[in-house]
Amino acid sequence: MGSRNPAYLSDVDSLIEQTSAEQVLAHFGKNPPDRTSGEFRLPCVFNESCADSSYGTLTINLSDVAKRIYCHSCGTRGNLLTLIHGLQMHRPPAGGRLRGDEFRQAVETLRTIHGQSPSSPGTSPASPPPAIAATATEPEAPQANVPLKDSDNERARELMVLHTLGTVDPGEMPPPAARYFRERPYLTHDLCEKWKVAYLPQNAKGTLRARIIYGIESEKGDVLAWVGRDPDYDAKRQKWIKSDRKDPEPMKHRFPTQKLFRKGLELYGQQASRLRESGYREAIARTGILVVEGMNDVIRLDALSQPAVGVMSNRMTDEQLRKVVAWAKQLADGKVTLMFDNDEHGTDGAKDTLWKLHQIDGITPRLVWSNEMFGGAFAGRQPESVSPEEWEQLIGRLA
Repeated sequence: MGSRNPAYLSDVDSLIEQTSAEQVLAHFGKNPPDRTSGEFRLPCVFNESCADSSYGTLTINLSDVAKRIYCHSCGTRGNLLTLIHGLQMHRPPAGGRLRGDEFRQAVETLRTIHGQSPSSPGTSPASPPPAIAATATEPEAPQANVPLKDSDNERARELMVLHTLGTVDPGEMPPPAARYFRERPYLTHDLCEKWKVAYLPQNAKGTLRARIIYGIESEKGDVLAWVGRDPDYDAKRQKWIKSDRKDPEPMKHRFPTQKLFRKGLELYGQQASRLRESGYREAIARTGILVVEGMNDVIRLDALSQPAVGVMSNRMTDEQLRKVVAWAKQLADGKVTLMFDNDEHGTDGAKDTLWKLHQIDGITPRLVWSNEMFGGAFAGRQPESVSPEEWEQLIGRLA
């Protein structure tokens, strides 16, 4: 980036010291820390796939004058400026460190948060900073995902029917994959065909071989990407929990890189064609737009004739929230119903989403369950584990 004016750098360091993490998070509409010292954790702001790891949280050292940060999943580290960059751009700094325009942009936003004019030299009027390009304080508008059929890459276009290269017959799978399907009897041949689910054998080409694949479709029904689930994840994670945890936590899902597929723009089960299914509109009118976490949750509820959409994480992005709110107003008299996993991360995600929903006019947020509701009968449960009888009990409360 070249040499910088020492007085300018001193001014930036002073601004970082004087600006709290609470001010920065509040500026971007995030929940602030409830204390001023120690460590504070929040979902990673640099890589949305970090949410798929139960350890994928970003730590802010509130006691450090530089407010140093570190993501335990993607490894991104830095200080308050790096956090500002992630909150604006939703990606780590190029090359791992803030340089050039990225650095100047973060500094300008820091000045705005601190109440200075973006172009103000702050405490060093005799040594003004280099010219700073005009910067928007709002994140860049995300670029829409391109259906595989419209990709410029011929190999990507060939992946439109990837699921047809796999199998849904447990008898044709190795033990971990066969067990995965047998433990989920709702993954019938018909539903797997409808949802484009299959097991890709070990000899298949590509990074999704030996995984359960799920097709992510656009609202028009075009395949946008394929997601691979490790069928042996649960066993691997239990082994990791019992270990010294020096090795990285096993990866549950393999999503395409963010450059190829922006997961946070889509909802699993968002296909508009579902509105034409028998009883779909009536179910939505009764329960509202039901939001869950994972793909299996959506498919299991579909087997129970209950429409749902999945955020493919335990946190709902702003783009996903906008979609859900629009559908709720159009189809469900403003009702949005959450059914996240009853674990620590699902509970935190549900609380965060309920907070956002309660601030939107015309929206009535509701909760299907929690660890405490129904006398704790559903503590630790996931939607995909619900039986038909249990669903009738749960939906009875909503009615």
